[in-house]
Amino acid sequence: MQREPVSCGTDTPIRAALETMRRERLSGIAVVDAAQRPVGIFTQTDLLGRVVLEGVDLATPIASVMTHGPGTIDEMATAQEALAQMAQLGFHQLMVTREGRLAGVVSE
Repeated sequence: MQREPVSCGTDTPIRAALETMRRERLSGIAVVDAAQRPVGIFTQTDLLGRVVLEGVDLATPIASVMTHGPGTIDEMATAQEALAQMAQLGFHQLMVTREGRLAGVVSE
């Protein structure tokens, strides 16, 4: 992990999440619950398929368009384990957790 995780809450409007993604130069943002546990991820692919093409209002909460059930891996896992899990799940990113809470994000 190269930096602190960037995340938003489930009730964050899509527009606010997109502004954060642009400011932080991210292709996706972790979505967390009130206890900072990862519950989803919102990516540029989600933006295209679930927002733009569907005509969803940008004031809509991110929870309605995010990908639920993001891949997670414990912070003590190795890079090899992370890559193997990404390959197995077909994901490009994994949420790194510490005691169930978001600690970071790793990507291919």
